[in-house]
Amino acid sequence: MLWHSTCKDKEGNLLYLFPDRNTQIEITSKSTNELVKMYFDTVFFEGNKLVGLRSRIVPGMNREIALTDIDKIEIYAEFPRTEKAKPK
Repeated sequence: MLWHSTCKDKEGNLLYLFPDRNTQIEITSKSTNELVKMYFDTVFFEGNKLVGLRSRIVPGMNREIALTDIDKIEIYAEFPRTEKAKPK
């Protein structure tokens, strides 16, 4: 089985997203309303922050945001592969 993430689409339907190397997340900051963009497959927790890469080419373009400053997380996939989630 391929790795997937459970998400909701724009209509609120539950689905599985199979991210690829171009899948990005956009995190809206509560305090500044700024969009923090990262590649989905590079994001990890570091203490009380979410950390990830903004560029795969330019070194040092790490982005981070405090977990308490996250207002909204959206996932964008250029060529999304999804499947309807199976009810539990």
